[in-house]
Amino acid sequence: MKKSELQQMIRVEVKKLLIEGEDKCEEMFGRWLFGEYKKFYGTIKEPNTKVETEIFQSLVDWIISAGRRAKTYKNLKLLLQCKEKYSKVLDQTKKTFYRVAILPPDNKITKGIKHSVYEAYKYRENKEEYRKYFSKSENLENFLEYCNKKTSYIPHKKIESWTTSKSSALKFAMTANHVPMSLQHHYSTVIIKANLSKAELLFNPKFTNIVATSAGWWPQNEVIRLSTSLSSINVTVFPPNFLPQSGELNWFRFPSDVRKIVVNEIRKRWSSF
Repeated sequence: MKKSELQQMIRVEVKKLLIEGEDKCEEMFGRWLFGEYKKFYGTIKEPNTKVETEIFQSLVDWIISAGRRAKTYKNLKLLLQCKEKYSKVLDQTKKTFYRVAILPPDNKITKGIKHSVYEAYKYRENKEEYRKYFSKSENLENFLEYCNKKTSYIPHKKIESWTTSKSSALKFAMTANHVPMSLQHHYSTVIIKANLSKAELLFNPKFTNIVATSAGWWPQNEVIRLSTSLSSINVTVFPPNFLPQSGELNWFRFPSDVRKIVVNEIRKRWSSF
């Protein structure tokens, strides 16, 4: 079967599924979603259908490289209608989720971080001025304003990767998407936290972790959000560059006593993030 024919078949099945519900799920996917995936079930439950094979490959491509965004969105959207039936694969119980975003220079969060960073940076060559500056609580608050700050976020795409794990988001931020603090005037890396609608989310992180590790990637506790519109959502943000383990605080050349004050406050905010 040609790819174009398979895609057309999927589109037809989506329309039918919206009408016929759970019975159509079993007709399309069988009793076990991705039933031949032995690494998840422990044994082969049943062969995958052609549609299942196509969707599963889209998922693998997405997890390891976020590839073929439009195609993946169309394929995975079909599974939203079957979450209840295949909850072991498609559902989870978490309410709070995290993701990493690189925000452009004109973003309000990037502008806010830039202002906070460079206000403190002005005193970089004078330790006594640093001490005076950070002895005022309002200046410490200004420097750390975006560490655990509530704001809003508009997704750029209708399909996004999120994680149930704050530590997974941090690891990803410090590797794949790290923007050094010295370049924060161009872009900013932030970790975003949000409570998301369960109706928009797909996958049990235990399942995506197995898919990831089987493909040579590391487990990220990933869930995938499929939204119907690019509307603003309420979030809390934290720039990982401020965390001591990033090494970026060295850029400021804090005196040891000032650094201790700053680091203690950062750790408190990260703990509650």
